Amino acid sequence: MRSSQSKIDPLSEVLTTFTLQRVVSARFEAAEPFALRMPAYDHVKIGAAIDGAFDLQIVGSSEVVRIEQGDCYLLTDGRAYRTSSVSADPLDDIDAAGLFAANKGADGVVRWGSGLAMTIVIGARFVFDTIGLEWLRSSVPNLIHIAAHMPAAAPIRATLALLAAEAVDAGPGQGLISERLSDVLLVQALRAHLQSGGTTVGWLSGLSDPRIARALENFHSTPGEAWSVDRLAKAGGMSRSAFSERFLARVGMTPMAYVSAWRMQRVRHALATSDRAFADIAAQNGFLSRTAASRAFRRQFGTAPRDARR
Repeated sequence: MRSSQSKIDPLSEVLTTFTLQRVVSARFEAAEPFALRMPAYDHVKIGAAIDGAFDLQIVGSSEVVRIEQGDCYLLTDGRAYRTSSVSADPLDDIDAAGLFAANKGADGVVRWGSGLAMTIVIGARFVFDTIGLEWLRSSVPNLIHIAAHMPAAAPIRATLALLAAEAVDAGPGQGLISERLSDVLLVQALRAHLQSGGTTVGWLSGLSDPRIARALENFHSTPGEAWSVDRLAKAGGMSRSAFSERFLARVGMTPMAYVSAWRMQRVRHALATSDRAFADIAAQNGFLSRTAASRAFRRQFGTAPRDARR
């Protein structure tokens, strides 16, 4: 049992609950000019420019984001996108999937082109289950750009330097080190995004508000306890009415709707990763009866609890 002083970081718990697999992508070294069509995807992508620079544009968007050396970016919505050097002709786009497959070396590095000016990109993809991905996408913009010059990007620069070193100087344990560093990079990018004030409405936005964040931290630390709007408001140091209004504006749902939604996510995760009885899991997460928990599960996920078993 956790002590009253032990707090759970909501961002860490969300990512730990939902992340199924981290796959470190190959380092990509491209000679300019280049223009690549990146296919649609069903995960979260994170990347960074180690050397050089390029333009990034999501299909269907008019916004072109310049990724400079040392910049980091996060892509979440699954749409295809285009990356290109400034000098590239838009009509010369090359399918990236085919290029990567044909030009990946034994060391895992994809090298393409023979020009002198090089752009070097490293990245990773984070695979979530469908419901987990929806939870993340509901609160994170389609594209997060963390510029190297931002104050919040300082820790990211250190992580990128370590990732770049692992990509070119493989040693024992490289896969594990790269995977862990990619985990760190994902959290650092989300943290930098929070610190920049660029969040949209959703649970992540709540973490950027100190009072809402305190309430969420208290709830995530003991989700199975008897939570109410009054108790959450007290944890945030606010009146019930002011807290409810602020929570809805930031998170996009009422406090108790969030409580129920996150409890159900924990129940679903426990069902998928253990053989514990549904009634025990439900009780641990604050549901007073198996029937009430089953109804809440069907209401949120549209399926019976047994369907969550793997």
